[in-house]
Amino acid sequence: MPQPTVPPASSPPRPPDAAQLRRLLQLALPDKGHGKAAGWWQQTDFLLTRSHVDADGDVFLDGVFLSIWKRWDFWLALPGSAPRAPDEGWLARASAWARSVRMPAAAQGVVRQYRACDPHGEPGAWQLLDAARAPAAWAAFSRAWEALLAYWDAAEDERRQGRPARAALHAALQPTHIAALVALPLFTEQYNDWSDPDRAGLWLGDVWAGAHAGGVQGGARHPAALKLSWRNGQEMPGDPEDDAHASYQIEVLPPGAPPPAGTAHPPGLAVSYRQRQGDARQPLPAHAVAHLRRLAQLFLQVQAALLALDARARRQDDEVLLDRTPAPALARLPPYAAPQSDAEALGAGVLALSHAWQDAARAHAAALRARWETDAASDTSAPARDARARQAGAVLRLMRQAQQLGDAGLSERLHHRFAFAPTVFAAHAAQHGQAVAALAWQPDGGLRAWVRAPQGPRCWQLPAGGWQVWPDGAASGHSPGGAGGLVPAHDGAGPAILSTPEPSPARVWLHGVDIGGDVNGDLHGVSEDGAPLWRHHLGGAIVCLRPAPHDSDLLAVGTAAGYLVLLRKGAAPLAHQPATSRWHELRRVLFWDDLPAPLVW
Repeated sequence: MPQPTVPPASSPPRPPDAAQLRRLLQLALPDKGHGKAAGWWQQTDFLLTRSHVDADGDVFLDGVFLSIWKRWDFWLALPGSAPRAPDEGWLARASAWARSVRMPAAAQGVVRQYRACDPHGEPGAWQLLDAARAPAAWAAFSRAWEALLAYWDAAEDERRQGRPARAALHAALQPTHIAALVALPLFTEQYNDWSDPDRAGLWLGDVWAGAHAGGVQGGARHPAALKLSWRNGQEMPGDPEDDAHASYQIEVLPPGAPPPAGTAHPPGLAVSYRQRQGDARQPLPAHAVAHLRRLAQLFLQVQAALLALDARARRQDDEVLLDRTPAPALARLPPYAAPQSDAEALGAGVLALSHAWQDAARAHAAALRARWETDAASDTSAPARDARARQAGAVLRLMRQAQQLGDAGLSERLHHRFAFAPTVFAAHAAQHGQAVAALAWQPDGGLRAWVRAPQGPRCWQLPAGGWQVWPDGAASGHSPGGAGGLVPAHDGAGPAILSTPEPSPARVWLHGVDIGGDVNGDLHGVSEDGAPLWRHHLGGAIVCLRPAPHDSDLLAVGTAAGYLVLLRKGAAPLAHQPATSRWHELRRVLFWDDLPAPLVW
């Protein structure tokens, strides 16, 4: 039978003896309740076994199988180690059969066998492994044997030193880190289909990265996962295309899920690996020290590369926001006839922009909600990027044009078609936003807002149900709470300047829910017993809240990003809103210092 040509070892290795094999088995399987230990590196895999008969009736001796994919197979065993079963039945018969089998001759107290694969990858007959009779097989075996000994010596050192490699992996891999990468628009928008090779992932140097956000597919729920892969040798005869790729897969466990089988998983994660694409994934064991180190290194490398790509995309998004490309032209200018449709009033260009905007809004909201489910809220990494950044400049100019036209019907149409994108405008709002410091509802249903400006706090009026905002020169003698305490000053050129605004509360109790805001721009609803109920992202640190006294389903919110947001409680969450709450956004006023006037969105 033709055998693969393998260069001989550089120096004659020491033949394995019974003492070496027993030591190896003791390192790998110190607990005799475990009968097998498996692993792999490069194209070599191994299986160490204690003497036993498994549940399938397969008989194992004290020994080791070593395999170099479709080239060589090796088997070493201790003679006389066939299992003994005290009970009658199939297990006893299997054990008796194993003890009756005539074992091959042993050398140094060890049975050594090998078989070579033919050019088609098919294994031949088992033969005696001997350096003189089969030098090529002996050379290949010697390299694999020395690597196996080094593998388990490293595992023993790892155990004696308190498992530093596993600790380093746990420090690198955390659920928040994985969830943040999975939520990147690179994966939610571009490389988001593992069933399509062109959209499954991307190469970052010599490492391939792919991710999916999780959810129900094919009737089964799949967790959010990140997959890292690399070329591992080459395909052999009969292998599927691209089979020679090894991989690690990191899955985010749902809250409350039991720990998975295995000994190397970081808390909240399940880590698996496989040697080839066609192999079943197996839990990453703690004894695979080289894999623990390699995975930690690969993840940090891939994480840095992905975040750099995302930062570059964000910079490009900012450039798009500053771009002066005009917004699509309205098909007709207001006023509109009562039955006129959006297609007739707005035109094909605005509708096409609206469809792209709405699709991106739903995708971003879904990604954000999925990230919240994994408790990634505590993560300090950059928020999930929003694809609407590509159209943000045009949409902003369209909304400004609508306000200049002063038609409430047009503003209402555009409000429903272009939900505000707080993530897209976050950097711009942080630089130009003027914080909304206090709010006060008026008897007629209007709302006063006190905004921090370089000249001092200024007051603006938003009429009930209106799409305009104007300076409130009549704020004299009124505080945000409806009582005295504000000293107005008017410069005749704008809204009243209020020197000592009294802040509104940043937490309210409404409909039996404790509603409060945080510095990340999120509203949180908490039940009476402290259980989190919902979350709603508005953008900018939440500064003040004010429910309407005449309507308990109406809530005004002011943020440090220069946002005044009116929310109305609805029947269910909206798919396009970055929220799990039932509060729907009615209006948003942008107080930005680079706008000629506040913009009602």
